Amino acid sequence: MREPSCRTCTSRRPARTVSLYMSSGVRELWLVDPDARSVTRVRPDGRADETLGEGETLTSELLAGFDLAIGAIFPFAADEPATE
Repeated sequence: MREPSCRTCTSRRPARTVSLYMSSGVRELWLVDPDARSVTRVRPDGRADETLGEGETLTSELLAGFDLAIGAIFPFAADEPATE
């Protein structure tokens, strides 16, 4: 997985990013992986990380009424190449 804003980052980068945010008191972190077309929710309370894909909906206990269809954040079909 890589940070979406960094096309050359290694797979270790998200682990450092998660550690930094969690140690700063973040209560929920969403890691977006455009290649896998998924979002991974990370929480510091010991619950397992949760990866959601297209067809699933992200909700948050921290944001009452919030829901996001994962497929809606990826503008292209899975088999359609993105242009830059």
